[in-house]
Amino acid sequence: MGLHWRPLADSFGAELVDFDLELPIAGEVAEALRALWLERGLLLFRGRAMSGEQQVALSRLFGELEVHPAREGWVEGHPELTVIQYHPENRDFSPIYEVEGEALANWLPWHIDLIYTARINRAGCLRALTLPPKGAPTGFIDRAALYDSLPAALKAEIQGKRAVYRLNPFADEHPFYPYGNVRRLHVPERHKGLKARVGTDFPDASHPIAFAHPDTGRMILNLSPTFLIGIEGMADPESEPLLRTLVDHVLASPDRYYHRWQPDDVILWDNWRMLHSAEGTPVAHSRQLYRTTVSGDYGLGRLAQ
Repeated sequence: MGLHWRPLADSFGAELVDFDLELPIAGEVAEALRALWLERGLLLFRGRAMSGEQQVALSRLFGELEVHPAREGWVEGHPELTVIQYHPENRDFSPIYEVEGEALANWLPWHIDLIYTARINRAGCLRALTLPPKGAPTGFIDRAALYDSLPAALKAEIQGKRAVYRLNPFADEHPFYPYGNVRRLHVPERHKGLKARVGTDFPDASHPIAFAHPDTGRMILNLSPTFLIGIEGMADPESEPLLRTLVDHVLASPDRYYHRWQPDDVILWDNWRMLHSAEGTPVAHSRQLYRTTVSGDYGLGRLAQ
């Protein structure tokens, strides 16, 4: 079945045009959606109002769902749903950072979801409920295109190497992210509690810096500037130049997409392929999104050695 869509960026992303989410999605339609998602890495459904149960059903077209390990964000009564939210009258729920002079809630720069665990989930799906009048976009970068654009010598250098990641909910403490003008203004108690659990609940994880995508065969630059702490088996001074070169390559990518949210937008991305960022909510306004997580394991992660 042919789908009507338009690209969101040169190498990735597809906005579905005139796609009716109210219809039962099965058979050829479901297969066409999955094929387009694998080809483009990210799907956008504009302004499609749905319930939490419908978001769960849509997400299940792409695989079984899992419960996010950070229980601090669970939606009551719906363990498959995680709430991402900020409300000015209840700032205790959200971290706040000053980024280039602007106070922003829930800011989190470029990262791969759950890269700090041994098992990276398959996909994420976000649905917009409450939005600020401006700001708070979500950014995406294609790691397949990032690998393709690496110099041949750098591709050879990273062959067989593994990066090490550690959960840290404080977004201004990641050692390989070139933050610039960023200052922490407020950290909620739930994030302090999450950091306290890192040593017992979230041991360091190791992932190959490059791998062949199991579903497409494309090579992926498997690097998350956020949560990155080193290279397995290499001393910090030895690994630092290579990691900083790779992070610079990621952040210099011109082929990126920033989604400017509209009410009821739904985005689903391939977490084995895409980097994404939360650009933060202006602190005077509310924002709320629901997220589902598609389960999966590319089979190459492990606890760091």
